[in-house]
Amino acid sequence: MIELLFFLILALFILGMVVPLAGAGSDQRSIRVFSLACTAAASVLLAGLGLWILLAGTTLAITAWQAFPDIEISFFIDRLAAFFLLLIGTVAACTAVYAIGYTEHMKGGNRRNVLCGGMALFVLAMTLVVASHTTFSFLLFWELMATVSFVLVMYEYKDAGTTKAGIYYFVMTQLSTLFVMLGIIALFVLTSSFAIAPLVITPNTAPLATAAFLALFVGFAIKAGIIPFHKWLFFAHPASPSPVSALMSAVMLKVAVYTGSSGSFLMYSPPISGGACSSSSSGLPRLSLV
Repeated sequence: MIELLFFLILALFILGMVVPLAGAGSDQRSIRVFSLACTAAASVLLAGLGLWILLAGTTLAITAWQAFPDIEISFFIDRLAAFFLLLIGTVAACTAVYAIGYTEHMKGGNRRNVLCGGMALFVLAMTLVVASHTTFSFLLFWELMATVSFVLVMYEYKDAGTTKAGIYYFVMTQLSTLFVMLGIIALFVLTSSFAIAPLVITPNTAPLATAAFLALFVGFAIKAGIIPFHKWLFFAHPASPSPVSALMSAVMLKVAVYTGSSGSFLMYSPPISGGACSSSSSGLPRLSLV
């Protein structure tokens, strides 16, 4: 029952995304209303799913796709993940209902269809980030969420201020992903696995484990705006890089890390024993040394 509810939620989000994008050439209010209604319904069900798991104390584990033993897209929802899903569903439902009237007062004609479809995809990506059970799927949906949010920010791209802010935002998401990815690579070196599961620590592996969690913290902090890298990059010095050059540098650096890390994902399998460290199903690390 709970698995069917989860898949129904995903199907409604996908429907809310596909319909307005398929009708992107048609400026019809009914298309946007249908899309936002699907998003609102899916969000209400998502909040209900989160509340159900919170109250019942049950868990949901699903493997959606598996290419190799250690590379899979799987989901696991416990009470911690359910709490965040409840928040996402509640806020997204209110936003979708409000957007039904709000989008009709916006400029852009049939581009508003893309806005509604992007909203459904954005909420879907947030949901899957929280529900991810492996760092592989977490990073995949984290990247999807960052890309879609950039598209939404750039909706009024003809405005110079919006374009500049959008590029700043995308640079920050690239840097954020870079640190998150470095943390995931370090955890993979320690465990030879992408699973978000208990991690054993010894005095020899403690420095790398600490570096991994610091990288994850910095990545999450940049994404949340706690660490204002945009000020350091663009305003710290008269010779600071332009937004476009900073964007290119961030993307190229991340691609380099992707390329260089492929060997690490295939080669490392160190034996580990000692204390305990665990990560939550929402991708946020919990550390406890024994």
